[in-house]
Amino acid sequence: MYTKIHWPGSACPMFVAVHCEASEWSPWSPCTKKGKTCGFKRGNEVRVREIVQHPSARGNPCPATSESRKCMVQRKRCQKEGKGKKNREEKRKKSNKDESKESRQESKGRAARRQNREQRENNNKTQPKKRKAPSKEQSLAPVDTAQ
Repeated sequence: MYTKIHWPGSACPMFVAVHCEASEWSPWSPCTKKGKTCGFKRGNEVRVREIVQHPSARGNPCPATSESRKCMVQRKRCQKEGKGKKNREEKRKKSNKDESKESRQESKGRAARRQNREQRENNNKTQPKKRKAPSKEQSLAPVDTAQ
């Protein structure tokens, strides 16, 4: 791309190279790491600028349109979505409302079965074990008396 210029008193037009022009830099972005602004101490910040005028074939090339630099911030924990005391309480209230009578009865039945099983296990632990009588085969086994 050339700009055509006619100089006064000149019969031929002259072509002048058009140089690249870039806008001013934007402000630095917040310090981030992997797209997050929390959960880290060292990250990167970026700034950009736009090309206002593209150069001609013989014009000066355009400068970089983005820059980044390392940054440090005071580490802060990320708030995980769906976590925290308030969200737990809301979920608990919602699940209580949604729970039907059938599911409540099922959970009561499960608890009762669990309790019965535990009682049986405790009874088995406290009662002495019965000795088994020796089987006929064991009592009739030949005894070697020869020496």
